[in-house]
Amino acid sequence: MRLLDRYLLRELLAPLVYAFGGFYLFFVAADLTNEMARFLQGGMTGLDLAEYYVYKTPEFMGTVAPVALLLGTLFALSQHARNNELIAIRVSGIGIWRTCAVYLGVGIASSVLIFLSNEWLEPNANARAQFVMNRNVKDAERRTDLQWKKSVHFKNEKIGRSWNIGAYNVDTYKMLEVNLEWPDEYGLRNKLFARQGLWRNGRWEFEHVQMFRPNPSEPDIPIQIVTNLVAMSGFNETPELIASEIKISQMSGIRAAKKIRFSLQELLNYFELHPDLSGPKAAELSTQFHGRLAMPWTCLVVVLLALPFGFLPGRRNVVAGFGVAIVLVFAFLFFTRIALALGTGGHVPGFVAGWLPQLLFGGGGFWMLKRCA
Repeated sequence: MRLLDRYLLRELLAPLVYAFGGFYLFFVAADLTNEMARFLQGGMTGLDLAEYYVYKTPEFMGTVAPVALLLGTLFALSQHARNNELIAIRVSGIGIWRTCAVYLGVGIASSVLIFLSNEWLEPNANARAQFVMNRNVKDAERRTDLQWKKSVHFKNEKIGRSWNIGAYNVDTYKMLEVNLEWPDEYGLRNKLFARQGLWRNGRWEFEHVQMFRPNPSEPDIPIQIVTNLVAMSGFNETPELIASEIKISQMSGIRAAKKIRFSLQELLNYFELHPDLSGPKAAELSTQFHGRLAMPWTCLVVVLLALPFGFLPGRRNVVAGFGVAIVLVFAFLFFTRIALALGTGGHVPGFVAGWLPQLLFGGGGFWMLKRCA
């Protein structure tokens, strides 16, 4: 059995690699065509483009891998069917489920790899790709706009602390014209005005500070404190949480409806600041959260859809099954987009929008494979 598994795996990997490479080049060419104006504006060279697309690879994997798995699986099974190897395997007493173990294992492994890539590689890789795109920009004003986010306002709803920042540097975490307000343990308001704030040694330090603290004896007259430096080690709003706040709050619902744009960590950071989220934003982010969890399993669903048609007897049936499987997979991908848009708009719950396409088409593939067995 191990010999058979190695043989099936070897025959699958070759077309899988070719399909992945071909579709990856296709996506690079399509993206290059769409982004050419921005690349020229950024003064990117050929080496810059090569480095840029190396960093974009984790983002492309979620789309390229399922299509490559579909074609690789169908091609491998068609070759086995053409040589009557599938019949020989069944005559020798090996069932379909055991034969499919290799393909299902590759589908599960691909899903796990895509999930890990989405969470660990893609966020940092996208940041590096943006850096490569903009590092040759000579326009000082445009470089400043890329580094500094103006008028950053948010509230840590769990604690009740409001942040109003005149300008925030996303690279150095420097703040200018900071205005903070938060309650103490008695519900009395504290206020802080600072010329600038810096992230040092795991805490926020504010310079040229004017603070107003509650006065227990005279509640209407707060205690004023003027100092050059104040360190707030108890503030839990880290640069990572602020980066998630900026990225998610600036994302429109229309863009969110088109694809999964945030990692689970970015969403969890946002939920930490806004634990009681409701309304359209809650529907949008719930859909993004469940969509991010469900999306990697597209690889397994694609394999489940391809296997039943690869086991059809006869060469004509194999060719017909090839076409039907491709149509089903693209219908699945289309339905996934529709579900994402419905969930973002609040028409269906987020977990339904994220998981229904996977469960519906994956269950259909499992049912068809069971009938073949």
